[in-house]
Amino acid sequence: MGRRDSYEQEDGHNCLECGEPVALEDGRADRKFCCVECKNRYHYRRHRRLRMLKDRIRGTLDRNYEILDGLVKLGVTAVDRNEAMLMGLDLTVMTSCYHVKGHLECACYDITYRLTDKKLSNISKCLTKFAP
Repeated sequence: MGRRDSYEQEDGHNCLECGEPVALEDGRADRKFCCVECKNRYHYRRHRRLRMLKDRIRGTLDRNYEILDGLVKLGVTAVDRNEAMLMGLDLTVMTSCYHVKGHLECACYDITYRLTDKKLSNISKCLTKFAP
């Protein structure tokens, strides 16, 4: 738990992480934590949910990219939407998406595709100046 010093605050201000009284020392009078460990633990825990969400999205994007890249390498330019979902493609996660004349133009990094109600079509890899 938090570190205790002999100079505790009189107003009863407690550490936001462990609940121990915050000691008066050299430093800010409005300290919120009793020690650096409690401060780090509090902020790590506070941002954990966002970190986990980002990791989950990155993982889904990586899986989508592997599936789409495999289709491109096989020369497949169109696939049924249900079949794509059975392959494991998550159509709710993409790096960009634009509405164009009744369909969506989507991308997963450098792979683009047209998404309609029934299928994915025009699956292709964009050539970039960084591509080998």
